[in-house]
Amino acid sequence: MVRAIVADCTTALTVAQAITAALFAKERSGVGQHVRIAMLDAMIAYLWPEAMPSLTFVGEESDPSLGERGPDLVYATQDRYITAGAMSDAEWEGMCKALNLEHLIGDPRFKTTAARAYNSAERRRLVAAELEKWRADEVLPRLLQNDVPSAPVLSRFELLAHPQIKASGILEEHQYATCKVRQPRPAARFDRTPAEVRTLAPQLGQDNSAILGELGYSAEEIAGLTREQVLHGRQN
Repeated sequence: MVRAIVADCTTALTVAQAITAALFAKERSGVGQHVRIAMLDAMIAYLWPEAMPSLTFVGEESDPSLGERGPDLVYATQDRYITAGAMSDAEWEGMCKALNLEHLIGDPRFKTTAARAYNSAERRRLVAAELEKWRADEVLPRLLQNDVPSAPVLSRFELLAHPQIKASGILEEHQYATCKVRQPRPAARFDRTPAEVRTLAPQLGQDNSAILGELGYSAEEIAGLTREQVLHGRQN
C-alpha cells in the first residue's frame, strides 16, 4: 500500500536509532563500538510482531497467512476509495449499524474477533459489496458517527491541501535562487530544542568558490576554471 522501498527506509531508521543508542552508551561508558545492521535483520525485526506471531512458539508454528487479524484494507465506494477497519467487537457493531447490516452483528461467523478473522474473506466480501452502494461523503460520516476508524484514501495532490497537513505545518516551502521547493520539516517536534530546516541543499556548483578558496585557489583561478567549463557554473 506504500509506493516506496520500505526495506531501505526502515533500515535507515534502524541505523539512525542504533547510532543514537551507541552514542548514548559512549557518553555513559566512554567507550565507542562498531555497530553492524543488515537490511534483512532490520526487516525481520520490524515485521515480526505483527506479521509473524504464529511462528513465535517453537513446535507450535502455523501459517501466518491463515486467519491473519490485520486491519481491513481499502474499499471502493461509488466515487472514490476509502479505508475502514473494524477490529474490536464495538467497531464491528458500529460498522454493521453504519452500513445497515445489523443482521450480521449476531451472526456466529462474525460475532467474535477470532470468528471474524477466521471468516475474513467472507466478511470483507460482504462489507465491500455494501460500501460500493454508497458515495464516500455519505458513508464516511456514518462510519465515524459509529466510532469506526475510517478515512478517504487521498491522492498525493489531495494531501497537499488536507486540513490536517496544513494544521501540522509538516510541509514547508523554501526559496532557492532559481526555484521554490516544497519539503517536509523534521517530523519530530521538540519543545526545548526545536529542529528546523536551516539551510537548503546546495545547487550544482553553488559552493565551488568556497571549497576551492579553502584549497588555496584564487578568485581569478576559479573564474578561469568556470569559463573553461572545468567547473559547473550557471553560464554553462
